Amino acid sequence: MNTIDIPVRRITVSYPSEWDEMSREQAIYAGRMLYLLHIGKIDVDQFRKLMVDKFIRRVNNRAPGLTMDDELDLWGNEWLLAETVNFFFKREKKQPGKKVLKYRKGVVAGRKFQTAEPDVPEETGINGVNDVKRAEILDGSAGKAAMNSVELNGSTAGNGFSMKADKMAEADSEDEIWEILPTFTKNLVPWLRSWRLGWRKYYGPGDFLQEMSFAEYKDALAAAMKYMETHEEPWLDRLTAILYRKRRPGLRRMMKRTDFDGRLRVQYNPVQLERDTRRMRKVDFGVKYMALMYISGCLWTLKNYEEGIEIDGVKMDFSILFKPSGKNRGEQDKGDSVGMIGMMMALAESGVFGNIKDVANTDVWDILVRIYQLELDRREMERMMDSHKK
Repeated sequence: MNTIDIPVRRITVSYPSEWDEMSREQAIYAGRMLYLLHIGKIDVDQFRKLMVDKFIRRVNNRAPGLTMDDELDLWGNEWLLAETVNFFFKREKKQPGKKVLKYRKGVVAGRKFQTAEPDVPEETGINGVNDVKRAEILDGSAGKAAMNSVELNGSTAGNGFSMKADKMAEADSEDEIWEILPTFTKNLVPWLRSWRLGWRKYYGPGDFLQEMSFAEYKDALAAAMKYMETHEEPWLDRLTAILYRKRRPGLRRMMKRTDFDGRLRVQYNPVQLERDTRRMRKVDFGVKYMALMYISGCLWTLKNYEEGIEIDGVKMDFSILFKPSGKNRGEQDKGDSVGMIGMMMALAESGVFGNIKDVANTDVWDILVRIYQLELDRREMERMMDSHKK
């Protein structure tokens, strides 16, 4: 956690330094802002400012009579605070020598946002504070105090600023590409409820694909990829309908039984998906976008966590499932959902989990572990064949 400490006013405020530390309310708000960022309604700087305000519960107000030095301090402090919420993004430097045309801040392509340090516009509104005090920012995520001097509101920990987001800027060699990067596997919005849904609670999957069938994972991944490809809202509705369902009837009684299978929600039924999708049109956009971030974060971890995920005491590197080897080494990654139906049919033919319907209803982790074992066997066979050829 990040910590803002104002000793002279005896104020200490802690706020998230990574995805997993957000509360449900903060995550839903972040989902709304990420969606606005995605469609170009706000830019990266505005997003970071809004998230800091939400995290530290700051209310901005005017500070009359600020000197130029005070205003510069305020701008510097806002930059320091904004840097503490960069965990939402992956930042990459623009390729040297690459020509970049003028851009309007806030315009996006896919999930990547191009930004530059803008010149201060002539008309700039600065929201100040009535009482400015010296404080320290402590970086809790690094496990040690990384102190920076900033000017903060002595009463509610904050000052703010506003500037026009549509200023044209000329990109230069210092430009960066900012990409939304969900690196978490915790379901930050474990349930949803709305008067539009009759105040009924709908429950999502557990952390890191827990309580998710292979069919549910396959369909959720396909819906997420279609949304990223088309940016059409109905795919977000579909994704939310796949992940969130009602609680299983008679759950309390079932949980007392020794043969309880651990399933808390009603079973995923693709036949009812269209009806459920229409219901989810009324759900808060923050919830729907965080559903996209959740499934994207789980997939990102599977693809990139090469240290291995421990299952029953054994570490498994699932990233090899997304990396070509042997004869396929030169091929491009053709998509994460490619071959899912083929996998289901192949596993059904093997009879390990039963017929294709049984495979679809099998826990996704059982399927992933089986596919991982088959991939290890295939690579070992390739290695032996290559050694015999030599």
